[in-house]
Amino acid sequence: MKLVQGLGVVRCHCKTGYYGNPYLLDGCQDINECADRSTHNCISNNNCRNMNGSFVCFCNKWYSGKGTKEAGCHPKILLIMVVTSVGFIALLVGMSTTYLAFQKRKLIKLKEKFFRQNGGFILQQQLSVREDSSHGRAQIFSAEELKKATKDYDESLIIGKGGYGLFSKGF
Repeated sequence: MKLVQGLGVVRCHCKTGYYGNPYLLDGCQDINECADRSTHNCISNNNCRNMNGSFVCFCNKWYSGKGTKEAGCHPKILLIMVVTSVGFIALLVGMSTTYLAFQKRKLIKLKEKFFRQNGGFILQQQLSVREDSSHGRAQIFSAEELKKATKDYDESLIIGKGGYGLFSKGF
């Protein structure tokens, strides 16, 4: 309540942001500025918080600014950069994993093709027949077994070269 005195007359007024009858006890009530768009300058009623005798404009979560019609609200740049970076990295990892899996599958199919093309099945059959006989036993080694036996194809273990390729010592 505000008292204004002039020429022997005392006039009472409610303070700014309040309305009602100032001559009654608790006669001045708070005006809810957020309920009416014409009484506040926030970007929307949802971005307005009523206070006793006043109001405050604000921005929603993940936004920055004053929340007024003039200043507005803007997405937080750091958040956008982080989300974009994480999304890009996830996309890159996913694409790389898919590409590597495709290449590995392609290599396995190529090995199978060469095995069939170069008589691998016939060789396996002949070796299985020989195992049953009293002749010497031959064995097919996998690429991993050969790599291990030759210490990752160490050149110091090479004995010589022939029509069928390199000859290495194994251990």
